[in-house]
Amino acid sequence: MDDQIGSLTPGRFADIVLTDSLSQINPLYVFKDGELIAKDLSVIRRYADGKRHVVNSLFKGVYVEHGAVATSWPAPLPYFVVVGQDSAEMCYCAKEVDKYSGACIVTDNQTNKSVLPLEIYGVMANMTASELTKSADAIDAALEELGNRNEGEPVVNK
Repeated sequence: MDDQIGSLTPGRFADIVLTDSLSQINPLYVFKDGELIAKDLSVIRRYADGKRHVVNSLFKGVYVEHGAVATSWPAPLPYFVVVGQDSAEMCYCAKEVDKYSGACIVTDNQTNKSVLPLEIYGVMANMTASELTKSADAIDAALEELGNRNEGEPVVNK
């Protein structure tokens, strides 16, 4: 496959991670096959001892042009997953999720656009099937307004 991969030249497949440092990798942009697939993701340990553990990392399937989306991730260790373009917006969104035992929240201009509470052990919604469908659809619609192309079911497992 030497004629298809291995260098940044026309006609070859390129997977690229752009970072601001080689001593400590902090991915800023990720391209796969020449397409931007991820940027600006934070994973935050929810119940940290002392300072919260924040990992900036790669995320596939969710992209927003503005605003932010966050959800809680309960196991094996409780974390928040936050995607956005602006760190202040991402911080606001994560703090909104932290008000619940579990939730998926979409924000824009530090305003909640859609909230799906996950009140049972932080992983299950306490609502009827029709209420859950309506709430999940509202999350999808809010993400679409932020520019997400909905490449599957990346944020809420519906």
